[in-house]
Amino acid sequence: MEVSANFAFLKQEFPHAAESASYAEHHIYGDPRASCFHARHALERLVKRVYKVEKALSPPKVTNLDGYLSEPAFRAIVPEVVWQKAEYIRQAGNVAVHGNRTPAPEQALNVVRELAHVLYWAGRTYLRKGAENLHGKTFDESLVPTTEPAAAPASVEELDGLKRDLDAAEDARKEIEGELETLRERLAAIKAENETVPETHDWNESTTRRLIVDLALQRAG
Repeated sequence: MEVSANFAFLKQEFPHAAESASYAEHHIYGDPRASCFHARHALERLVKRVYKVEKALSPPKVTNLDGYLSEPAFRAIVPEVVWQKAEYIRQAGNVAVHGNRTPAPEQALNVVRELAHVLYWAGRTYLRKGAENLHGKTFDESLVPTTEPAAAPASVEELDGLKRDLDAAEDARKEIEGELETLRERLAAIKAENETVPETHDWNESTTRRLIVDLALQRAG
């Protein structure tokens, strides 16, 4: 999968998250359930990487996405609005795969929009001069392919299989602990520099709150 221009800024430090985010964007209209699945996977890959490179974090006892997001140390370093968006993506991905109804393209688009905010946070925080270079960064919806709905959407088994293959390829790239420690030190310095730049990003918090309420109502039936 070629990385979308919407997420190309992450290719250096978070290439796997950028890859899954591009899958999510690609399938918004053709296969909305697959889109939500890939958005959740992009979030999972991003968060796992943050745990590896962030000096303040150690792996949680429960190493699933819920466990990673719920860890107090993780919540302490992530702005509340970013955490709310991440939690929405997690839940929406679960509902899309395990719910009784296939999500509409508009719901998949909402999930990818929220994902774009979370990925912006990662770039602004951990990329060299990320706060400056990503100033004014928004999700460009004109880049979303407007394909017709797939005649045979991917099954849950097919999606799980692709996830396993992508995760296996990522896990095969072993990093030496000494290299990771050097990376952590470098990114800590970059993070400190980025934090000196005032935040002007429009997080669309009201939209996130509305989406969380709508999802809760959907889950309640």
